[in-house]
Amino acid sequence: RYECSNLKQIGGQSNYSVNNFMSKLEGSWYICDEEKLGPRKLSCNVLSFGIMDDWSFDKSMNIDYGCNVHSFDPFHEGNI
Repeated sequence: RYECSNLKQIGGQSNYSVNNFMSKLEGSWYICDEEKLGPRKLSCNVLSFGIMDDWSFDKSMNIDYGCNVHSFDPFHEGNI
C-alpha cells in the first residue's frame, strides 16, 4: 500500500459550511498529486463514469492538468 503525501480533492460542489470551512462532497474525487504517481500534465487520460449533471471533476482534470477526459453516465441522457 502506498501512502500519498499530497492527496488533492478535485471537483465537487460546496454543500455546506461549518465555521467558514466549505465542504466539497458530491462530485469530488481525490487524486494523488505527486511527481511519481500524479497525473502527468498534458499526458493523461481520465475515464469518468456516473457523472449525472456534475461536470466539476471532469472539467478540473481537463483545465488544471490538461487531461483527455471521457465522461459517461449510462443512466442519464446527454452523454458526451
